Amino acid sequence: MSSSSAYAKVNALDTYYETHGAAPEGSRPLVLLHGGGLTVGLTFSAVLPALAAGRRVRARRPTSSGSASTG
Repeated sequence: MSSSSAYAKVNALDTYYETHGAAPEGSRPLVLLHGGGLTVGLTFSAVLPALAAGRRVRARRPTSSGSASTG
């Protein structure tokens, strides 16, 4: 499963997110949100491989988890 991580500017914050899986160009990703302070891997590791099979999955870490900055 391919994966990458990046930061996106959201309301003046650099917000961390991960992208997993691959999908045909132009398809919409499945977006995973969680409210806990855990990492994406700890929160979704049990289901991420199945969800990312044949589609792109983006998972955002909450800004309160220490993965965002105002830089």
